[in-house]
Amino acid sequence: MQKSLEDYVAFCKASAGIMPTSWFSSFFENTQLLLDTNREEESGDGLIRSSLEQNLTNIHLLPVFYKAITDKQVLQFSYQRFGQEPFLLTFHPQYLKEYNGRWFVFGDADREPYKAYNVPLDRIVGEVCEVNDVEYIPAPKGFYLEFFKNIIGVTHEKGAKVEVVIVRTKTDYQHGLLLTKPLHHSQEETMPFGEHEDGCYGEVRLTIEPKRELRGRILLYGENLEVISPLSLREQIKEILRRQMQHYPENK
Repeated sequence: MQKSLEDYVAFCKASAGIMPTSWFSSFFENTQLLLDTNREEESGDGLIRSSLEQNLTNIHLLPVFYKAITDKQVLQFSYQRFGQEPFLLTFHPQYLKEYNGRWFVFGDADREPYKAYNVPLDRIVGEVCEVNDVEYIPAPKGFYLEFFKNIIGVTHEKGAKVEVVIVRTKTDYQHGLLLTKPLHHSQEETMPFGEHEDGCYGEVRLTIEPKRELRGRILLYGENLEVISPLSLREQIKEILRRQMQHYPENK
């Protein structure tokens, strides 16, 4: 048991390099572990580091929302969307998710969408206060597992539906890279990379809502990926590329 505890302490110290500082500090406040970890970090003796920038606006609220979720505590705070005035939100926090280096808290809210309302931590303005005269609304069991099942990112686009997406790889290297770093957890190889009657390629299939985040992932891989179907997604990619080309006229 002592060996297990020692291993866990060592793991916690190493994990300080991949989790937000406020998260680590909150759970190990006033402990020798935190002091030792901070000293190692300052002297450059840390052994692991995430490439994501975790020094984000309001990242100190991460443990606050985690505690509210576990304590089933309703909260109230001002939320300011980009380019808009802040508004007061009564919120039932239920789930935390990091996406693309940004932390979001999900829950029930007193305005639409009432369920799975998501708030980026960096959009919270001012203090977060407890509300004790409102009964907490928990998420149904398995709700968020189903909510994120068929999407990349944190939102569903209005009217979007789950479709089968076929993506073709143009090089052996690209095909291998896509297999080791899949676009989505539903991805499966349907055609190994190799010579075919109409060319040299491989293919993968995804079952997903083909929305903005998927388009971004596909475009990130450049010229070595081609969307085969659905036609609507293929046309969207073509239109994005057409608009991009307008920024690079031939005479410049």
